[in-house]
Amino acid sequence: MVAGYYALILGAPLDAYVTSFAPTAQRALLMAPIFAGCAAYFLADEWMTRGQGAAWGGYAFSKFCFVASLGIAVALNPGRLFFLIIIAIVIVILLTVYGLVGRWVYARTRDPRAGALGAAFGLAWAIAVCFPIVD
Repeated sequence: MVAGYYALILGAPLDAYVTSFAPTAQRALLMAPIFAGCAAYFLADEWMTRGQGAAWGGYAFSKFCFVASLGIAVALNPGRLFFLIIIAIVIVILLTVYGLVGRWVYARTRDPRAGALGAAFGLAWAIAVCFPIVD
């Protein structure tokens, strides 16, 4: 249901009014492997930041570390990875929206997996649709 929310409530208006956000056939094929990687990350992250015994502010801190790692990657290879600076703002916005929805989902279900898999779907969709345009 969370994935459907991201696709219909967030994705459809973005596609209609902001930018091309509907995946083409070639880009849709990229979603499965990207989803697998995003799911592994978000499952671990949601469990660590929202699961039983999670620290207050852990979600924001883990996302800060994620974005900081993008900055470190750019510093190590600016010629090939400079585009990460350009998309960092979009990534921060996506992580903020997915974090908010994940918080609501966790409050209702008390299961970090629901928000994690929804966020993984949303980020996989965004990466599969937007990165080929940037590349």
